[in-house]
Amino acid sequence: MADMGLLWSLPQRVSAGQVRRLLYTSAVVDGEEALRLGLADQLVHSDELQQAALDLAAQFAAAPPLAVGLTKAALARLPGSLDTVMGLELDGQLQLFSSADFTEGRHAFLEKRRPYFQGR
Repeated sequence: MADMGLLWSLPQRVSAGQVRRLLYTSAVVDGEEALRLGLADQLVHSDELQQAALDLAAQFAAAPPLAVGLTKAALARLPGSLDTVMGLELDGQLQLFSSADFTEGRHAFLEKRRPYFQGR
């Protein structure tokens, strides 16, 4: 039997039929199937793994910290009704519109340059 929360987390990633197939058969899947099923988000060759991880880390580091933080907080409260989710989005957007990062993002867009977000 699955453990470590897999009975909860696996259905969040793959269809109910695939959950049953994987758990009933103890199937071992390769990287391509894991990607196809939604168990993996990206597939890279082992010799490209470190660079792919560094590239992804750079993308995360360049992301606007306030928006990412509010998104993480909202995702942690899911699942929820559409009304609940729309409320979370509205609250988050209202906070972001009054931030210095929003102003920086708008200026960077208009000036056709990369934004420099400071989490303020």
